[in-house]
Amino acid sequence: MSGTEQLDHPFYLARALEPLARKYLGCAQAIPGRNRGFFVAETGAQRQLSSKTRYDQVAELSADDPLKLSLLRWVHRLTEMRVNRLWLEEDERLHRQAHHAVREPLDTRLSLKDMQLRALASQKTESLLWLHNIENNASALSAHRAEYLSRCAEVHARLGEVDVRSYWSPQVSRVPLAAMGEGRQLFDLLQAHGVRNIFEFIIMSLGLAHQDGWPARLSPDSLLRLIHAPELFRGVSLAPGPLPERIAPVSFLRAAYQIGRALSLAWAPSDRPLILLRDPDDVVGHRLGFLFVLCQLSRAFDQKMLHLDRRVVNERRRSASQLLLGIVVSATLRAQLHELGLERRPTTSDVDELSSGVFQEPLHAASVFVWFCARRDETARLAGLYEAAASYQELVDEFDEDWFRNPRALEKLRSQYGAQAAVHLEDAQLSLGRDLLMAQISRDIE
Repeated sequence: MSGTEQLDHPFYLARALEPLARKYLGCAQAIPGRNRGFFVAETGAQRQLSSKTRYDQVAELSADDPLKLSLLRWVHRLTEMRVNRLWLEEDERLHRQAHHAVREPLDTRLSLKDMQLRALASQKTESLLWLHNIENNASALSAHRAEYLSRCAEVHARLGEVDVRSYWSPQVSRVPLAAMGEGRQLFDLLQAHGVRNIFEFIIMSLGLAHQDGWPARLSPDSLLRLIHAPELFRGVSLAPGPLPERIAPVSFLRAAYQIGRALSLAWAPSDRPLILLRDPDDVVGHRLGFLFVLCQLSRAFDQKMLHLDRRVVNERRRSASQLLLGIVVSATLRAQLHELGLERRPTTSDVDELSSGVFQEPLHAASVFVWFCARRDETARLAGLYEAAASYQELVDEFDEDWFRNPRALEKLRSQYGAQAAVHLEDAQLSLGRDLLMAQISRDIE
């Protein structure tokens, strides 16, 4: 049987897709603007895996074939990535390589990414100047990112599908809309924290009042010592990718999220095709990543892992609430942009309408796409956050609040992630997770 004939068989096609799928999932922040290290269809053999011809072939499989849905979704996503590769590379250039002249607070030339880092690491007066520089120079990147999801929808149509939102995120297509439908609740929580503009939101999301106890250096070794759960890493080859710079406590949360996603991929059993175990949107990986984040924001983690005294732990509850609120609001806005962008190219008025329901004033439309770039799996990230909250409470109920130090809890967690990734999730579980997050944020404000 020739290589081409083998690809006509679902099982052989699934195995041929596995290296590309593993690379895709391993680039935890691959798209857009995070294209470094991602590859697809570099050879003729790889291009055979991601095309309309291949998609049509899979679509003709029997509805009873257990691989059909997974094959369709993976061939679709990899085709989309191949078609948009140059677009993603241009996103990378506009964000990280194109330099812009600025006058204050320094007379220099910097990329938008550099301006973001300086805004996050500066005191308030300088941060405002950097934010102003971003607004003045964001138009090209903003327009490029607004067009990206429209291009994804166009690929979807050319592959013969109609409703891109229902196809890609059936498990979470209602979640962003439901969350923003209660925008008043998020608005009230932001007001309780004194947040009224994008600058305060960004600073709030860093957790600058949450500094005590973290290691002086953020590296794989320091992070693994912080997690201190050898049961999780036994017998696995972990590849979380480059960790974020240590700017503030939120850097450790981002790193923990990456470790969680990498573990989810490492735990996938090798005796079954990876594409059957992990979906391109990777709700399973997002769930484990956010579970680690929620763990690091808990009172038990402050006491048991960071060894902070009771006074400091009590003081950190408000900053933990701020960090969690920042995560929820950011994930919600990005998911909304994603859902809207798959329907039509977002306009300034669209962005105003989305953001004004949460903030006192609309966010600067151009800079929204710099700070909140809508990646291709945004709704899955939001669903993963809600599922993580529900899963976290289940672990607390069964193993107590310091479950992350209980070997039995960790073994249970590890065994759960060997299962096949569900495409459809339970609405009740998502609603429960969101309610738990809102309750925790509201409680810790006081």
